Amino acid sequence: MLTSNRRITKRGTVSCERCKLRKTKCDRQLPACQRCEQAQVGCEYTSRRKPGFPAGQRQLLEEKIEQLEAELQAAHADPVGSTLAEPVTEAVPQLSESESLFAAPLLPQGAALTTFERTRKIRERPPPIDLVLSLSSLYFRHIHPWIPFLDVQRVYSDMGSMDEPSLLYYALFGASLPFSFDSRLDQASSDAFWKYSKRKIFVDVLEEPSYKSPEVLTVLILDLSGMTHGPQVWSPLAVATKLAIQLRDTNGLVFRTSAGPGASLPLSKADRIFRQRLFWAIYSLDCYISITTNHISSMSDAHIHHFMPCRQQTWREDPSQGVEIALTPIFVFSHKLELLDLSRKVHMLGVDYMTLQDDQESLNSWLDQFKRISTELSAWMHCLPSSLLWQDTIQKDLSNSVQSAFIMLHGYYHALVIYLNCLVAAPAHGALQSEAHSQTVRQSQDNCLRSIESLAQLVTKAAAQVSDKLGWPFAWSVWVAARYVTIHRYTTGKFEPQMRTWFFLFLNLLDKMGAIWQISRKYTRLLNQAISELDKGIPTGQCGIIQPMTDLRFSTSQLEDLSRPDPMLHGMANQQEPTSIYESEDSMVLERSDDFSGAFLNDLCFDLPRQTSENWFHMPLFPSSGYQQYHLSGAD
Repeated sequence: MLTSNRRITKRGTVSCERCKLRKTKCDRQLPACQRCEQAQVGCEYTSRRKPGFPAGQRQLLEEKIEQLEAELQAAHADPVGSTLAEPVTEAVPQLSESESLFAAPLLPQGAALTTFERTRKIRERPPPIDLVLSLSSLYFRHIHPWIPFLDVQRVYSDMGSMDEPSLLYYALFGASLPFSFDSRLDQASSDAFWKYSKRKIFVDVLEEPSYKSPEVLTVLILDLSGMTHGPQVWSPLAVATKLAIQLRDTNGLVFRTSAGPGASLPLSKADRIFRQRLFWAIYSLDCYISITTNHISSMSDAHIHHFMPCRQQTWREDPSQGVEIALTPIFVFSHKLELLDLSRKVHMLGVDYMTLQDDQESLNSWLDQFKRISTELSAWMHCLPSSLLWQDTIQKDLSNSVQSAFIMLHGYYHALVIYLNCLVAAPAHGALQSEAHSQTVRQSQDNCLRSIESLAQLVTKAAAQVSDKLGWPFAWSVWVAARYVTIHRYTTGKFEPQMRTWFFLFLNLLDKMGAIWQISRKYTRLLNQAISELDKGIPTGQCGIIQPMTDLRFSTSQLEDLSRPDPMLHGMANQQEPTSIYESEDSMVLERSDDFSGAFLNDLCFDLPRQTSENWFHMPLFPSSGYQQYHLSGAD
C-alpha cells in the first residue's frame, strides 16, 4: 500500500537547478530530490532547453549590434568621427626598437564616450557560482600576500557551505578577474559580471552595515584603486573609513558581525585580531590612495591612535629568547604600516607645498618639516630587522608571496624618498630656487638619484619575476621614479644614457603590470605622451602633458583626470571676473592661493593627452581577465 508522501521520479527531465550548479548527480525525484531534501532547501526543475542559440549567445549578439549602431550613430552625429577611416599621421618621433613598443599614434577626439554612456550600455549579469568561487581562490595567491588582512581559513571554510555567494565572494571575484584565464570571461561577460558584482556590493553594504561591510568594501577598494585614483574610488573609501571607526570596542559595544543570524554571538580572540587587521587594511588603502591626490585624509589621528597600542600585537608577536621571527607576508606588512605612518606625513607636507607662500618664515617652517621627515625616513630604514634588509634577503630562497611583499616594502620606501626630495630637487616655488637653498636642492637631487638607482636594481633583479603578484602601489612607486626622470630631462634638457636606461626599464615594467592593474597602463600612457612631447617639442601656444607633469603641485590623480574624455576638473569660464563664495577678503586670498597654474584654464590643454590610441576611452571599462589578455597578445 502506497503512503501519502510517496516520492515520484520525474522522468524525461534534467537534474534540478541546484544539482546542476554543483555538478552533482540528481535522482530527479518529486517534490524534491534527495540532496535538496537533506539540505532543506527548495528544489526546482526547469524544462529542457529548446534547440537554438547557446546560452548567452543571443544576448552577446544583441550587445554587439547595439554597440555597432551606437558607433555608427556617433560617427554621423560628429563630423570629426568621420575621419576615423583616414590614415593616421605620424604623431611620435622615431624611436629605437626597444622604445617603439610604447609609442602611440594620435586619434581624433570625437571617438570618445563618457564613463556614464559606456557603463549604461553594459547589461549586468550575475556570474556563475562556480566561477565566483574559483576566482576567489586566485585572490589569495596574487593579492593577499601584500595586504594580508582576511581570515583565510574562514573564507575557505565558508566556500563549501553556501548556496549563494556572499558579498565578500563577489568582491574577491571582481578583484581577481585579471588573473583568471577562464574562457567564459570574454570582454562582454567580464564587464557584465563585474558591473553586477560592484552594484550589488554598493547597495547591500549601505543598506545593512555590519563588520562584513567594511571587509567587503576594502576588497572592492583594492579593485577600484587599481583602475583609478579619482572619485570612483574616493566615495567607497570615505564610507570604509567611516565604518572602520565602528570596529573598535566602545563602552563594551562592538559592531555586529553580520546582518544575518548569529550576529550577536560573542567575539573570540581571533575575531578581535581580524577586526584590528581590517582597520589597518583600510588605513593602508587610505594612505596609498591619499598620496596620489592633493586631499587631506578623512581618517583622523584620534581614530588611528585608538588602535595603535595593539598594532604590534595584532601583526606580530614578540619572539621568545633565541627564536627568530618567521619571514611571512604578515610580518612584512607590520613593517609596511610603520612606513605608511611616514607616508601620511610626506603626503601632508606635499599638500602644504601646494599653498606654500614665498615669505621666508613660511618657507623655513616648511623646510624644517621637510628635513625632519627626511630624517625619520632614513631612521626607519636603519631600524629594519636584518631579515628585511635587501642585501641579506636577496640571497635567500624566498617564496613568491614573501618576495612580492618584500619588494613592495622596499619599492614604497624608495618612492617616498623620491616623492619627498623631489619637492625640493625640482622646486616649483621661486623662493626654493634661490642661491641660499642651492645646497639643500643638490642634496635632494642626490637622494632622488640614489633611490631611483636602488629601485632600478629592485626591478631588474626581482620585480619582473613576480610582476603578477605585485600590487598597484608598486606601480605607483615606479611611476614616481619615472616622473622624476622626466622632470630631470625637462629641467636640464639632457637625457643621459643612464637616465634613459632607467626610464625605459620602468616603462617596460609598468606596461607589463598594465595587464593586471589598469592604473599602471595609465601611467605608461602619460609617460609615453611626456617623452614624445620632449622628443619633438611642444608647439607654441599649445599645452601638453609635460607642463603639469613637471609641476609637482599637480597630483597623480589630477594628471589622470587630464586624460579623460569627460574630465572632472575644468578651467573657470571667465578668468577676468573671478567670483568667490566668500565675503571676507582673507578667505578670498586663501581661496586664490590654490590657483597655482594656468594649465586648467583652457580645455585645449586636455586635447593632446586625450587623443592617443591607447587612451582611457580605448581601454576596457572594467578589469580585463587573463583570458582576454592572453588572446589579445596573440598567444593562442
